[in-house]
Amino acid sequence: MPLFKIFTKEKKKQIENFLHLDFPEGHKELEYMTNYKYYDRCLSRITGYISEQFSDFKLIDIGANVGDTAQIIRLAGNNFPILAIEGNKKYFSYLQKNISIIKNIDICNVLLSDKEGSIFAELDSQNGTARFVQSEEVSHVQTLDNVLEQYPQYKNAKFIKVDTDGFDNIILRGSQNYLNNTKPIIFMEYDPNYLIKNNDNGLDIFKYLNSMGYNNAIMYQSFGEYMFSFNLDNEQFIAEMRDFFYKNTRIFYADLLLFNNDDLKIFEEVRNKEREFFNSEKLKS
Repeated sequence: MPLFKIFTKEKKKQIENFLHLDFPEGHKELEYMTNYKYYDRCLSRITGYISEQFSDFKLIDIGANVGDTAQIIRLAGNNFPILAIEGNKKYFSYLQKNISIIKNIDICNVLLSDKEGSIFAELDSQNGTARFVQSEEVSHVQTLDNVLEQYPQYKNAKFIKVDTDGFDNIILRGSQNYLNNTKPIIFMEYDPNYLIKNNDNGLDIFKYLNSMGYNNAIMYQSFGEYMFSFNLDNEQFIAEMRDFFYKNTRIFYADLLLFNNDDLKIFEEVRNKEREFFNSEKLKS
């Protein structure tokens, strides 16, 4: 099956009507959701499983874009509070428009990093994603720990999603207090091609998280299909995984779901339910 399939305007319109969101011209979300039935949909299932385990479940969405992930979660019937953080001004303006549809969501326009300060860079947006490029413009950056002082109701958010095109690891390093105190379940993008551009070897983040008690993980390929589970303390596997995704033009990147050792039972439950879901999907095809 080819990586990219031809999508029809009719199918794209169906997805657009399903989401009820405004998207900027050229945004790829609708195209990907039209062509790939699992793309950007696993979080609605996963948070549905996990939110049943906690009476005060909340989610932090970093790289919230126009609110598409939050809306997909809502359309699955999950109504827990969401803190949506988007650093790109263009996408944030669409997020502001869309919150009336998403409901029960706080939004924040801030650039996150591993320390607070100013940098000569700006976010360049293309095709629904945004990444830092060098610029004469000065941008102020904060850590997630600092932002949570402004939104203290989310300090105990049990789930965090980070999708920032190569800055995911940097942002997690600026979240040490939150990770240590709350031990949230982490859903993050893993793309060594972006990481290396940001002077990140794609390996050290796993040692960092493992040192804080994270060891169990589930991997999804870039279009949302379950791949397998693994352990963060398996350094040989981590190295080979990095090598596999580096310059791999067929799978692009992975999404990783990471669990603290305190949540071993939840990890096992989510893994079992996701395997059952995809095995049942295979029987339908």
